[in-house]
Parts: sequence; structure tokens; C-alpha cells
Amino acid sequence: MNIKDIRIIARDLGLLILLISLSLLIPVPLAIYYQEWSTIDDFLIAASAAAAVGSAFYFPIKAQKEIKLKHSIALTVLFWPIASFFGAIPLYSTSELYSGGVSLSFLDCYFDGMAGWTTTGLSILQEFADEMPNSVNIWRALMQFLGGLGIILISIVILSKARTGSESISRAATELTPSERIRPSMINTAKSIFYLFLGFLLVSSVLLFIVGMSPFDAVFHGMTGLSTGGFSTHSDSIQYFDSTQIELATLVIMFMASTNFAVHISILSGNFREVIRNIESRTFLILLILFSTIAALWIFNSDSAVSDVQAVRSGFYHVMSGLTSTGWTIENPSTLAITWAPLVTFLLIICMMIGGSTSSASGGLRLARFALIFKSIWWNIKRALLPGSVVFPRTYHHIIKKTVTDRRMMDIYVFASAYIFTILASTLIISSYGHHLESSLFECTSAVSTTGMSSGLTSHDLQSGAKIVLILDMWVGRIEIIPILIFFASLSRKFR
Repeated sequence: MNIKDIRIIARDLGLLILLISLSLLIPVPLAIYYQEWSTIDDFLIAASAAAAVGSAFYFPIKAQKEIKLKHSIALTVLFWPIASFFGAIPLYSTSELYSGGVSLSFLDCYFDGMAGWTTTGLSILQEFADEMPNSVNIWRALMQFLGGLGIILISIVILSKARTGSESISRAATELTPSERIRPSMINTAKSIFYLFLGFLLVSSVLLFIVGMSPFDAVFHGMTGLSTGGFSTHSDSIQYFDSTQIELATLVIMFMASTNFAVHISILSGNFREVIRNIESRTFLILLILFSTIAALWIFNSDSAVSDVQAVRSGFYHVMSGLTSTGWTIENPSTLAITWAPLVTFLLIICMMIGGSTSSASGGLRLARFALIFKSIWWNIKRALLPGSVVFPRTYHHIIKKTVTDRRMMDIYVFASAYIFTILASTLIISSYGHHLESSLFECTSAVSTTGMSSGLTSHDLQSGAKIVLILDMWVGRIEIIPILIFFASLSRKFR
């Protein structure tokens, strides 16, 4: 990159920081409504700091007409750590109000800032959620909501061009028939998805209110559920409510949030068969039934005190939470992975690794990639058994019938390799601090897949080095690894 590239990136980063400064003002009216006077200054100071930095980047630099892919990737890579920094400021400055005498460092709050903007939900501050002012809690929800919307829009413009092997919503939107297509251009498609996201928020909030949540909790969990973020206003997560109706409502929200937006668009256009025919929807249903059945049976057989209804309820809910990378729990979140049998814990790790659909707020390997990897095994077996002269189609259905190329499969294998390597390397580092291998693997998988379930390691007592590793995992996992590699490669003279 040269000076011109840096100026383009700095100016656009400045604009994004200015938008963050505006979002930091949203909790202020809520603080006034709830008479939380002591938090108002904290948000105003954080907003002013973001506005000052954003203005310094944005206004002195003239607008550039040409924005290349390398600039977009750089913005994607740099946005999350910068947004997390400004998001952590009010969390840190108000920490004395809710920490109960526990001394929280800025690193602790930055951890939650990253967990918020990346929609991970792996939280150090979650144990203090019940004591947080409403204005601080709504900021946590806002970070996840804006982060979830941001990653969907980024996948439209950037990730599909960075060869991450993902199903681009923009590519899928162009494959709809003229009667189904919502907008002809990428920008207009992004606008339509933005409004659709807001519509889903309204539906989710109303649903949660109807089944028994307070208006504040309903809006909060609507925002964090729709972004598959998993933050909660209570340290016990969804377990706090002890309500079957609320659990069912959150299951609906998790499924809706983790579904590819191209499928949503297709359904709204009247193509209801897409739910059954789509490769991601079919893979999701198969995995959900298989894993939740195994989990329920194993929970029931390993604990005589658990009824069959409780086993099914718990197994199904947590498999759903893992597959959608939401991270909500109906068991004690801090001891979930160490109170269950190892097989159930392992199943949750697999669920988190796989994750939800592409072009959604979910994280993980993603269902499309997972399904195509399995299909490629069968394709290679057929290739070995059939004569070399025989040509057979490698196809799958996603909105339309698609053919898989060798280049596409190479992209997927490269991403899957980098994804698994990141989890294993992080697990090795975390376990070197003296933590059990199983707990370390669970925590790192949760961070890289942006899920948020915890084995109990994530707390203010965790070593600073381990916290930094998990922060990096959340960052790398959110932008799907490859753009980071492209960004650092672009700094090398070899690629100029």
C-alpha cells in the first residue's frame, strides 16, 4: 500500500468512527428516562472522543473516487478493533456502578467491546449484567445489533469478492427470478436487507414481550438474538426467565437470525419450497435433529435426576444455540461445559465449529461450506469408482441449481484449514496457561465461531495473555480469517 491507499482507508475509517460516535448517543435518552444521571457524561465523553478522532481522519482528506477491493478489505479488518475500542469506553467508565467492588481493567471492557461488535457474546461483564444500568445494557445490545447488521452488509460488498468460499447474498440476489428480485443493484439490495433486519427486530421484540419479557428485556434480547450475539440482561442468560414460552420464542429468533438472507428474500417472494430445497436449510435440519437427539439421550442416561422432558429441552436448545452461533443457554452459562458428559460437550464444540448459514449474522465454518465438504467426499468416491471418461455433475441447490468448480472447493478447503488451525493454535496457547485442554478447546471454538458459550474460563480472573488470545480469536473469526491474510499480504512489497 502507498500513501494514497492509506489516505483512502483513513478517510473511510473516519466516516465509520463518526457513525460510531452517533450510536454512542443513543443510550443517553434512555439514561434520562431511567434517571441514570451518572452514566450520561460517560456516553457523551465517549461520543465526543469518537467524533474528534473520526473528524480528524475524515474532514482533512479529500474524497477519492476509486475504492478498490484492497481498501474495502483493509476497512473490514480495521473496523472491528477500532469499534471495540470506542465501545469499551463507556463500559469501563461506568464499571464502578455495576462491578460490585471488583476492579475491572480496560482490557476486560475491551474484551466485551470486541464480543459485542463481533456478535460473539463471550463476555467477562456478563456476570454483572443484573446490576448494570439500563443505559449501559442497551449499549451492549446496540453493539451486537449494529455488528450483526454490519457483517451482513460487509458480506454483500466485500467478503464475496475476497474469495472466502462463502455464498454471497449479492450473488444470490441476482439469481432470483425477476418477480422475486427485490432490487437490481447491490446498494439497493443492501438497503432492502437493512429494512428487513429492522422488521425482524420489531417482530422479535413483540414476540418476546407477548411471551412474558418486560419491554426493555424484549427489545434487548430481540437485538442480541437477531444478531446471534447472545448477550443478556441477566447473568444466567435465558435460564433466568425459567419460561418454556420464552425459550420457544428465542428458538424461533435464533432460527430466523441464522438463516441466509437470500432464503428470507425468496420466501417473502412466495417461494416457500426454498426452505426445504436449500442446501443450508436441509443441512441445518439434519444436524439439528441428529445432534439434539444424541445430546438428549446422553444427558438423560448420564444423569438420573434429569427427566426425559428436561433432557430433550436442554439438548435441543443448546444444540440450536450452538448451530446458530447465538450462545444463549438455559443452564448455568459459566459451568455448562464442565457439568455435562464429555460427549455432549464435544457435540456443542462441533455445533459451534459448523455454525449457521452464510450471509447471516452467524459465525462458524457455515452450513454451505460444511455441506459442500461432505458432498465433495462423495464426489471423489464416485470419481475413483467410475471410468475416467465419465463426467458427472457436481451440483447443489441454493436459490437456483449451482455447479461447484474446483476453484470454489479450493477456496472452501483453504478457509476450513485456516479456521481449524486457528482454533487448535489458540487452544494450545490457552492451555499453556494451565487450563484443561477440553475447556480451552471449548472456549477457543466459541470465540473463533463467534458463539459465546463458555466453559467457565472467561472471567475477570483469566490471565491477560489468554484474554488477548480470545480477543484475537473473536476478531479473526468474525471476518473469516482470509481477509486478514489478504490485508497483511497487501502490505508486502511482493504484492504491490
